[in-house]
Amino acid sequence: MGFSLCLKGRVYQSCVRNVMLYDSETWVVKEADFLRLEHNDMRMIRWICTVTLKYRNPSSELRERLGLDSICNWVRRSKLW
Repeated sequence: MGFSLCLKGRVYQSCVRNVMLYDSETWVVKEADFLRLEHNDMRMIRWICTVTLKYRNPSSELRERLGLDSICNWVRRSKLW
C-alpha cells in the first residue's frame, strides 16, 4: 500500500521545492535558469508519478495529478518587485 499522489505532491511541494527555491525572491533569473529549474522539476515529478518519457504524458497532466503549479510560475509569484 503506497501513498496517494496528492499526498506525495504536498510533501514534494513543502520539502523539495522549498529547498530548491530557497531565497529565490532575490535571484536574478534568466531564461536558461528557468529551463534548468523546469527540467529538474519535471524529472522529479515523473519519478514520483512513476512515468517515463516514453509514455509521452503532458507535463500539465502530471502536475495536475500531484496538485502542483509550474515551478516557473511559483518563482515569478514569489519575486520581490
